[in-house]
Amino acid sequence: MLHQADETGEAERGMFDLCTHANFDWSAALFAKASCKARFESPGKSVEIVASHGFDTLRDGAVFRGVLNFAPKARGVVQHLTKAAQAADVVLMSGHSALAMAAGGLAGALAGRPVVWYVQDIIDEKQVSKWELQVLRVVSKWMVSGVICHSHAAKKSFVSLVGARSSHIEVIHPGVTTAAFDSAMSCSKAHARSMFGLPEEAYLIGCFDRLSPRKGQHVVLEALARDADTHVLMTGETVPGAEQYAAELKLKIRELGLTHRVHFVGRQADVPVLMRAVDVVVNASTQPEAFDWNVVSGMLASLPVIASRVGANPEIIQHMKSGILVKPEDPESLLRSMQMLRNNPEFAERLGKDAALRGRARFLPESCVQSVTAFLRRYAVAGRTHRAWPVGRSATSATDATERGLAVNINTMK
Repeated sequence: MLHQADETGEAERGMFDLCTHANFDWSAALFAKASCKARFESPGKSVEIVASHGFDTLRDGAVFRGVLNFAPKARGVVQHLTKAAQAADVVLMSGHSALAMAAGGLAGALAGRPVVWYVQDIIDEKQVSKWELQVLRVVSKWMVSGVICHSHAAKKSFVSLVGARSSHIEVIHPGVTTAAFDSAMSCSKAHARSMFGLPEEAYLIGCFDRLSPRKGQHVVLEALARDADTHVLMTGETVPGAEQYAAELKLKIRELGLTHRVHFVGRQADVPVLMRAVDVVVNASTQPEAFDWNVVSGMLASLPVIASRVGANPEIIQHMKSGILVKPEDPESLLRSMQMLRNNPEFAERLGKDAALRGRARFLPESCVQSVTAFLRRYAVAGRTHRAWPVGRSATSATDATERGLAVNINTMK
């Protein structure tokens, strides 16, 4: 797995879950700082850091610096990855760092192994430079045999970005483990609120995303300012680089007179218990995302969820059946939905129950791992009779892949 920073987010959670629940043998090659290695370590698995810097993305204005950082170590890294790939049946790489993906794709090609790209994020041309885009297109066209996307929204953006053929792309929704939510059901709302110092009688909505402009907490505050009774819980953790936004949010809270109705509880390890304290889960994302775990978590907590109609949210939620979808960056739409649920508790309860049923039927990690394994095995079988480069062959439907190490995972994270 190729990794570039200490901080990881939702886009990387799918790979962590895959490593945790995988029923096939795997090894991992990380481009990461040492502090991230522990996230992937597992008994009996090989996890190593092959580089901790120098695989920076090719941003406009920094192309030559990126190449200079990459060049001195590129040969040795690619040789190392090639050797690892030769011991496996498939190379599975994740992320969208141009240089990292090129290194992984080239190693798979030199080893004669099929390369599968695991796309866990939505990328658009605003996020990557023209140089990165060209590199990603070359990798996709010439080095990648198949692609897995977290959602149809992610697939659409990937095809638009790199020009990949949709016939080689499979959508596999990730899953969320239910055990913690089952255990949390024994905690009453009153007890959960007392644990976190929250008002006993208030109507409380919960925002469990990290503070960031793309998560839309400012939209929630604007809706709250138009409702005199509702309170909101926010976890308070800030996305790296969004410190100014967090400061502006707190200033906005004071300016709108919401200090007594906005409750920051900080980062919490036991989110299922924290969710027991709220009446509604709100996702106010302003930008499309490949998959939002907090939306599914709210569903598994048997809570009604209000989510922006962006990215994968319409795939996760059936509007007015297992949640409510609202127009992004529209405080009035969000306010109307909040008030509807508050004024119709029976409907809110039914929505929560249906959400839990849908979440448990469609978004379990075991189902995700089973589908990913089947996809990798198809390409592993095809890779024994065809070279991995160039891309374009179809995978066979055989499932008799050897178990010498089905996948070498290569991942890059933000």
